Parts: sequence; structure tokens; C-alpha cells
Amino acid sequence: MLVGVCAAIYVALAWSPSHYQLGLRRLGVESQPLWGTARQIRSDDWMVFTPMTQIAVRGGFSSHDQVSPYGQTLRGFMPLPIADWSLVFKPQLWGYWILPPANAYSLYWAVLWCSMVVGYSMLLRQCGVSAMVAWCGSSALWMSHYVQVWWTGPAAVFALVPWPAVVFLANIRPMIKWVLVPYVMLVWALAVVYPPYQIPTAFGLIALAYGLRRDAFKATTLMMGVVGVVATLAISYIYLHDVIEMMRSTVYPGARISSGGGVASIQLLAHLLPYVSTRGFSSLVPRVNDCEVAVVASALPALLLVCLDY
Repeated sequence: MLVGVCAAIYVALAWSPSHYQLGLRRLGVESQPLWGTARQIRSDDWMVFTPMTQIAVRGGFSSHDQVSPYGQTLRGFMPLPIADWSLVFKPQLWGYWILPPANAYSLYWAVLWCSMVVGYSMLLRQCGVSAMVAWCGSSALWMSHYVQVWWTGPAAVFALVPWPAVVFLANIRPMIKWVLVPYVMLVWALAVVYPPYQIPTAFGLIALAYGLRRDAFKATTLMMGVVGVVATLAISYIYLHDVIEMMRSTVYPGARISSGGGVASIQLLAHLLPYVSTRGFSSLVPRVNDCEVAVVASALPALLLVCLDY
């Protein structure tokens, strides 16, 4: 109830976490964020996602750019309000056909933060955690350093990922689950197509569910999961195959290579002490930018070490 009320106020006031003030400034429009400071490093938002959303809205939700003379496709890895069949799997964008654009844009973000807080709390409850701890845990995860600095880019990956696990573990009729499992997987997969985030989060949730709710891993539910994964991969490729083929030959992201590892020791320590690797919003690690330095952490481990009665 409280989450819904907060979301309604948020949307009514057309709030958003966008750093688009920097884009407006380059267009000669003076503006000021309601709270905080717009930051250059969130260029995925103010240089890509927000302007592309505006292009889609001004172009009448066409799948191709109707504003510039280039006419490029708007079907891509970021979720834009375009009127094609994929809209069935993008409920966070439905507001653009009901509300004014500013409020619909706000609703997009409200759906994501509500989905993350509620989704993770439900998942933790299903894993045997008390209601209070589940709500506090999901809120702490949403407010963690890593999620917040990346929020205006791949937010949907973090926000929607608990829902396939929630539906998989839910005690609902099998026929309903056979429909919901593939659907929520596709909603998550098409929300922001970014495998470096999607693959590890999916494996992490599978490990969590298997470790704490092994009773749910029966033959029928496993088959539902397999069907959901196959359907997700197939439909995602059908929708994006031309974009995938186009981007495979690019330097970035097509030819991007990450060897993994090589994390600075101070970043490892930051998992326990979340502010040790930053000064304000700036990275203290050489050659690591203000977003790359982030980790998922809270002060809870430090509080336990200090305050626990052994």
C-alpha cells in the first residue's frame, strides 16, 4: 500500500531519476534538477535513452525514427515506446498510450523501483525470511551503491529479475504457471537486453532458489523453467536478430572483450565497507570510473561485526 501511494505521488509529479539537464544545457535550455546534481558519467541516460524515448514519442510510436532524416530503426536493446508486437512484453511502457509523455516517463521509472522493492521482498519471503527483514533487505539492495549509480541505464535488469524466480516458486495452479513463467522471463529479457548483467543475475537467483527452496525443483517446474528459457531466447532473437547482426561487426559493443577478474583489493573491501572506495561520488581507484567502482554493499556486515553479541 505504501509503495503504491509513493509511486502514485511520484508519477503525478512527473519525477524521474534522469540526468537530462546536461542534454538541455547543450541545447541552450537552462534547467535545474529538483534534487541532487546531474552527472556527466550517466551519459547512457541523457545522451541515449532519454533522447531516444523522445524521438519515439514525437514520431508517433513508430518503429523507425520519424524526427531526423536518417530514419533508423528504434528497435534495439533499450526499451522504447514503439507500437510493435514486443509491446505485449513491455508493461512498463504501456503508460505512454494513456498518460502525458512526462508522466508516462515517470511511470516507467516508478514501475521499475516498485518492481525491485516488491519483487525482492516477495522472493525473500518465499525463501523463509521474515516480512520486516525481507522489506528492509529489498530496500537496502535497491539503495545500494551499484544499483543506484547504474539505475538510469540498465535499471530494468535489476528491477525485474526477481519476478521469474517469484513466479517459479509461487504456489499457484500449474496451468497459470505454464503461462506466467515464460511471460515474466520475456518481460525481463526484453526490458534491457544486456547480457553482462542478465547472465550473472540469472545464475545468482537460480543458486539462491536452489539453495533455499530445493523443494520447488520438481520435474514439472523444471520443465516450465526450461520451456521459459527456450521461449525467451527464441523470441528475443526473432525480435532483435537484425539488430544483433548489425552490431556484431561494431567495435563497441560487438567486439568488446572483458577478461574478468582484476578487481582492485579496495573494491573487494567495499563489499563490507561500502564507502571505502569512493570520496563523495568520485572513485578512489585509479583508472576505474565513478560507476565501475561501485559494488553491491551495505553497512550491515560492519554493523554485525561491531554490534553482534558473540
